[in-house]
Amino acid sequence: MHKGVFDYLIKPIVLDRLQDSLNKYITFFNTIKTKSEVDQKDIDMTIKNINIDKDDIPKGIDEITLKKILKVLEGASDYLTADEIGDKIGASRNTARRYLEYLMEINVVEVNTNYGKIGRTEREFILVSKKSKNNKM
Repeated sequence: MHKGVFDYLIKPIVLDRLQDSLNKYITFFNTIKTKSEVDQKDIDMTIKNINIDKDDIPKGIDEITLKKILKVLEGASDYLTADEIGDKIGASRNTARRYLEYLMEINVVEVNTNYGKIGRTEREFILVSKKSKNNKM
């Protein structure tokens, strides 16, 4: 990484895979450049966010739906609820929540509890790589 290696593509290069790699590099670069000091956890979390291997996706988690949720989270500038994410991808709150819980397990998203309306506690999610920009703690 110090010399600029970020990803490795094998020929023949698939355009979608190249585009995905470039987008993930931009996210990675923007995350790293906002920090005055980078530690191992920053690198680990950013790399984990970038490299979700489809072979590691558990049964019941659809790769296409997972990509849609990650795209919504990557485009978000702040925390989002499962309702908001579900609306954006055309899925139910429960479906979005199941995928978000998986992303929490692998440390790609972090959760914030919002104690807004009486009797209505909401969990909000953000990519770990964006948390430093929108710290709600």
